[in-house]
Amino acid sequence: MVDWRLYYVTDPVLAGGREHVARTVEQAVLGGATVVQFRDKTATDEQFRDGVRACQRAIAAAVTAGAVGAELVVNDRVDIAAEFGTHLHIGQDDGEVAAARATIGADRLLGVSVNSPEELAVVVAEGLADVVGLGPVWETTTKTDTAPALGVDGVRALLAHRPEHLRAVAIGGINATNAAEVIATGVDGICVVSAIAAAPDPRGAAEELIGMWRRA
Repeated sequence: MVDWRLYYVTDPVLAGGREHVARTVEQAVLGGATVVQFRDKTATDEQFRDGVRACQRAIAAAVTAGAVGAELVVNDRVDIAAEFGTHLHIGQDDGEVAAARATIGADRLLGVSVNSPEELAVVVAEGLADVVGLGPVWETTTKTDTAPALGVDGVRALLAHRPEHLRAVAIGGINATNAAEVIATGVDGICVVSAIAAAPDPRGAAEELIGMWRRA
């Protein structure tokens, strides 16, 4: 069983450069992040592979230091996810879900982004995804090709169409100020980028966010 409550998505720019991403991941996991998605849209394949390796080491270091650990998800790059045996998350424009599932295998987790009831219905009908990313909840500057913002009411509306077995996390503009509103919708987790990547204290930021679940 995966604890989806705090899902950290990396950003090399907000972390201060690719060389700082792994350190931020380690701090996020020490603070309570339970899923980490490695996302680097402009990296070459070799840079991306180096980033995945660094994240694997960072999560292992956090576990050695006492953290419970975190699942590692690769963003978009299906072949690299298969190569490293990681989980995978794809967007609506990142290829066929069936092809992604066939490539990574049945024993890895597959996430798919959805923004509408129609997109969710397709994912449900295919029955190949383990988790859906609902978003963006609010407008965000960390991704420029996003669909229209859903708002918390839009998240609730999508959740109403989600089968019980399909996990759902929300993403887009979520931070310590508004995370409680999103948690209250009934999602299984919140995905954050800048709330941790740009924080002066990533570990403290993660601790604050995971603490909101305990108070929910």
